[in-house]
Amino acid sequence: MSKDKKDLPGRTFLIQPFDLMLHDTPEGRAALQSRFASWLSGLEGPARFACFQVPATLNDKITAVNRAARETDDEQRRALLMEYRRFYEMLQESAAYQRSVCGMLLWSEEMPRALADGIRTSFGTTVVEAAWPPLFQNEYRGIDAPFWHLAPVGKPGGRPLWAVLSSFEFHPATWDFVRPLSYLLKMDFPLALVVDIPETLHRNEAIERLELTIQAYTSHLATPMTPCTGSSCSSPCPRPTCRP
Repeated sequence: MSKDKKDLPGRTFLIQPFDLMLHDTPEGRAALQSRFASWLSGLEGPARFACFQVPATLNDKITAVNRAARETDDEQRRALLMEYRRFYEMLQESAAYQRSVCGMLLWSEEMPRALADGIRTSFGTTVVEAAWPPLFQNEYRGIDAPFWHLAPVGKPGGRPLWAVLSSFEFHPATWDFVRPLSYLLKMDFPLALVVDIPETLHRNEAIERLELTIQAYTSHLATPMTPCTGSSCSSPCPRPTCRP
């Protein structure tokens, strides 16, 4: 990121209501990816897309309806509440639910209202400038073994463990809303997905930079490795052609 871009103010937006699983069909995912790519083509500064997802149930709603049914003296109201309870139980058994919040962080000197209008036009949903929800509740501490993660301090109280993974830890692949994001966002555990967009290149510039990278990589692979002797190398020598 250039020095000029580092000095740009960052503004956070909430994209609501925006549930990625509402687009969970081949056509819907392709349309969402097309919208996102179209919006990125006009992006001048860095950006960060985030999606916070937590598995959800209707247990609280069912409990509230049960409580209201026990407390009322109106038989007609009690019968209606019991029908609501059965309806909510049927909904819970027939599907898995996610509570999701999506947000965008933009580094730009443009007015927040103009930035929000641009996102709203591209994604067709309500966009407001607001802070993102907290990722953690209460205190957490870092644990090194058996792998690095964050664990809640004190009684967990239903709070999950958190680990941080980056795309560099996976096999090289194209990341988009078709694959693997659609599979990740179906996982039945709390998930915060963040996509950093440090720079957006126009088509010709992107092709030119990609060709230069491929050319440099091919040239490096074509460079012969000169055998060396143990006397001219450090010990142990990391080169497989070294003959001590």
